[in-house]
Parts: sequence; C-alpha cells; structure tokens
Amino acid sequence: MARPLRPLRLPAALALLAACAPSPAARDAATPSDLGPELAALDAAADTTADAALADAAEVGCAVGPRAGERRVLGVVLDIGPYRNRCDEGALSAALFTGPQSLDAFYRASSYGRLRFVGDVYRVAVPDQEGDCDEPRLVAWAEDAERQLAARGVDLSRYVSLTYSLPTRPGMRCGLAVTQARAQPRVFNRDGARCDYPNVYWHENAHALVFPGTEVGGLGHAAALLADGGVMFNGDRASVTGSTMDGAPFSGPERYYAGWLADSNVTRVARSGEFTLRDLAETTPEPQLLRVASPSDHPDADALYVSWRRSREGFEAARPMDYDGVSVHRFTPCPSDFGTGRGGRQVHTLLVGVLRQPGDRASDQGTTVTLVGTSDRSATVRVARP
Repeated sequence: MARPLRPLRLPAALALLAACAPSPAARDAATPSDLGPELAALDAAADTTADAALADAAEVGCAVGPRAGERRVLGVVLDIGPYRNRCDEGALSAALFTGPQSLDAFYRASSYGRLRFVGDVYRVAVPDQEGDCDEPRLVAWAEDAERQLAARGVDLSRYVSLTYSLPTRPGMRCGLAVTQARAQPRVFNRDGARCDYPNVYWHENAHALVFPGTEVGGLGHAAALLADGGVMFNGDRASVTGSTMDGAPFSGPERYYAGWLADSNVTRVARSGEFTLRDLAETTPEPQLLRVASPSDHPDADALYVSWRRSREGFEAARPMDYDGVSVHRFTPCPSDFGTGRGGRQVHTLLVGVLRQPGDRASDQGTTVTLVGTSDRSATVRVARP
C-alpha cells in the first residue's frame, strides 16, 4: 500500500466549545419556502440515492437512513431553583427556528432544502438538586419539566427531539450532552452564558436526529488523520460533526447517507480513472461525490468518498480556509472509534486528507486519489485502485 500523503496539516488539539439554547414560547417557525424548480426536479433522483445509501448500510447490518421533510422540535428554557436562565423564549426560538443562523436555516442549507425544522418553545422552572451537572441530574430535570409540560396539555409525542437550555449555575460546567436510547433524544446546552449560540444545536442534533442507532445517538463524530499518522477525535473542522467551533456544513459522505444528494450527484467508482466534480455546496444535477468501493476483504466495508468544496457563501464561509479543496474521507455505516482511543461506536467519518494543489494526493486502503486540476466550475481527480 502506498504511504498516505496528507497535504492537510491538522492542529494537534482542538478545544470544544459549549453553548446553550434559549426558547420562544410555543411558536412555530415560519412556513418553509417552496423549493426552487431545479431542486424540485432533483427530488425523485434523491429518493433513488437514499435507497442506495440504505442498501449500502444494510450490507454491513447498520441502521442508517435518510432524513428529509419537516421535523418538529420542542425547545425548553429551563430555570433551575434560584438560577434563572438568561435566555428568553424569543432567543431560543431564533436559535432553533427563525434566525438566519438557526438550526432550521443550517439544515436547509446542508440538505439542499430537503430537511426543515419547526417547533415550539416553552419556559419551565424545576427545583434544584445539589451536585454537579451530570447525566442523571440532567435527566431528572428533564423528566420534571416534561411532566409539567404534559400537565399544561403539551403533546410531547409531536416532537422528534427535546432541546433544553440550562442556566448558569455552580457545577454547571461548559459542555453539552445528548441522552441516547430514547425514541425522542434530549439535547442539553449546559453553558448558560452562551445559551443562544447556534453551533451547538447544529452539532448536537446531528448526533440526535440525522442517523439513528449509534452510541452517540445519531450521526457519529468526524475524526481526522494527523500528519504523524495519529487520529484526532472531532478533528474534521470542515464538518459540523467534527467541530462546534466552526460550524461548517456536512461533508460529502454525511450528505450521501442522509439522502440529500440525488443519484446523478454520486459516481460509484470500481476502477481507476479520471473524474470531474462540481462544488458540493451547489444545487446541480452533475456529479459532486465519488464513492470509491472499499477492498473486498475489508471487514467494515468502508468506502472512500471524494468531494470538492470551493464555495464560501452562506454557511460555507465557516469552513477554515485550509479545508478548501478536494476532500478524501473514509466513511463506514457502522461507526467505530477509528483509532481515536475513545472506544465504542462514536465515529462515522475519517478525513484522510485535503488536496489543494495539482499533484497533491492522499492514499487509504490501497486507493490513491490525486488532484489533477481545478477550474472555476469543477475539479478533476485521478483515482488509482489497487
């Protein structure tokens, strides 16, 4: 196997940000705008690609699946004992549904308009309990709040997930938590000082909603290969699943398994050759992603995914400049630790490298991808299969 070249030099450590969410009282987001004619024309083809993604997952026995349509989320501004949440219902509603940087706006952009979030926001007060903000205490507060909401007549079964904004409180360390093993995942923003910071909602709801059935509750983290051969957990800063700091939209393989790309956008590669890609951010009928079959003897049936990212418009502007270029990822429907040392099934995606200049190449599992060149409209790559 050729020695992997990694033109992208990733930092040795990344700090994780925490954030928290406010909640506007019982109000839905604005009515979703109509899809553009070009996107509407691609929807039937996207269904085909979603079926293909499901088939790929079924081959290795993992339950991942497409996420499209309208999803309803309940937001809760939580006051705990004497600690009042600095965020009000309007701030949380903007962070989740109505603001230009909201959960809804981010997922519409990432999914080419195919996934939308609406919902309601309530404020609830619960008694305090001594001690740190650990998961049992989070669950106890949530269960108390949900009992109160049910007593008010709120039908909790209408929501696919519950998002909590917590106040600043002693022992309430910065950080986030998602409670798994529930039909309705709970997302907690424990940083009362930044309760309207939207990146947290983008990141945590990827775990909670975009894919079911993993130990992180949904779509796993995005790791990255380091220049020294090590693997950094949460190291792919070109995807929201790899960094809450930057909040860039999802990578190519993540969009593929979410069912957001049309069949014409995905080229399945079984042999060596040259291929042309359009920008992943575009709405286009042309190819945007290569799916390079994994070696037949590879037990996890991983595949390599190749995409080109150039646009810096909208949410794409959050992507660090070092990640502009052709991205090469390994993605497995069955998440693992990918050598991060975290253990368990927490990582779906491993960034192998970013190709920025003609001649740059990255190798993984015997396949080498080389950047041939780029233009204003496309990138051309050469794939050498074993």
